[in-house]
Amino acid sequence: MKERINFVVALSCEARPIIRHFGLHHRGSTPFKVYTNEDETVWLIISGIGKVASSSATGYLASLTKANDSTGWLNVGIAGHREMSVGTAILGNKITDVQSGQSWCPLVVFETPCETASIETVEKPTVDYSQNNVVEMEASGFYISASRFANPGKVQVLKVISDNEHKSLFEVNRSTVAKLIENNLGTIEEIIDLL
Repeated sequence: MKERINFVVALSCEARPIIRHFGLHHRGSTPFKVYTNEDETVWLIISGIGKVASSSATGYLASLTKANDSTGWLNVGIAGHREMSVGTAILGNKITDVQSGQSWCPLVVFETPCETASIETVEKPTVDYSQNNVVEMEASGFYISASRFANPGKVQVLKVISDNEHKSLFEVNRSTVAKLIENNLGTIEEIIDLL
């Protein structure tokens, strides 16, 4: 992998499998927890929960890594959906900020290694799956921020279904989140190779 990939994740438990898989190490004292590999081609930042935190962390990582048009960006995290099975990986083909009503359609210029679906970013955790979209809390903030630094098609959002109508959001814990991400490392690897 010659180009740089910047991961933005909300939670430490989402980050752990990615950190291990790519051999990332902590960068020291920064406003956010930042990790990179030896040749600095893979970076990861832990943003915290919510679209504002995700946007801020993305901007910080762009500055730290001197991101340019060839930098790939991938937001990885968990999400809910009414019907999709827990563990299903979804690449966002539309991102809607529920609060503002704004939408963006990531440019997918490759054959996807997983399903695609519309993603809704909400302000707080919810079990309302009435729209039958993927529901999460960071994608819109990440997408707006990362799009300022990257070519179209280089900014993607990958969510792993953690809860649905049959498995409650309130049953999800750190170890199950880490396992869900770990089980989709092959898909993550394929997407970053395509980026």
